[in-house]
Amino acid sequence: MRTTMTKHSLIAIILLLSVSIWGKPATALETDKVVIMPVTAKSASLEKNLAEFTAQIRTYFGNNPRIVMLGDDQLQSLLGASTGTNQQLLQVAGEKLGCQSALLVTLERYRERLGDEYSATDPASLAFSFRLINVADGKVTCFGQFDETQQPVSENVLAIGQAFKRGFKWITLGDLTKEALKHKFASCPGLADLAN
Repeated sequence: MRTTMTKHSLIAIILLLSVSIWGKPATALETDKVVIMPVTAKSASLEKNLAEFTAQIRTYFGNNPRIVMLGDDQLQSLLGASTGTNQQLLQVAGEKLGCQSALLVTLERYRERLGDEYSATDPASLAFSFRLINVADGKVTCFGQFDETQQPVSENVLAIGQAFKRGFKWITLGDLTKEALKHKFASCPGLADLAN
């Protein structure tokens, strides 16, 4: 019995030592800070929706200390009299905030459904694109776009799985936005582990 205990104790000690020696160190992506630049609108008609869409992004990331969200006024205050190309200004903002990456988002369509969850006359519709940029060298590390107008299953049988998840209901623009942010940002290596 004593020999067995000794063997098990020795195995446990070896396992503990191997974990402490070869334990997984934090990668750059797990410690990088990301600045989310003010969301831009593809057209002037979408500017009235920027605050609501930005609020959805803020909710998605929550109070993560690795995320810094900038509004237009904050960006202007941060840049002060700095001039240069967009990349140079992005570097200035990133460096001042201690951020290694910057997220640029462009809102392209943002339309709430008309009607209720069982009889919408005009479904929710959302389109946006994003780029995650390395502040130091300006390289795009991740990008994506989302473009969906909810359709009835009778018009798109391939969407039956999505319709099933949504309970065969017409969802709101808020729900569509939550789904879109989760789906797109979770597939981006620099953003995947930052969600609320």
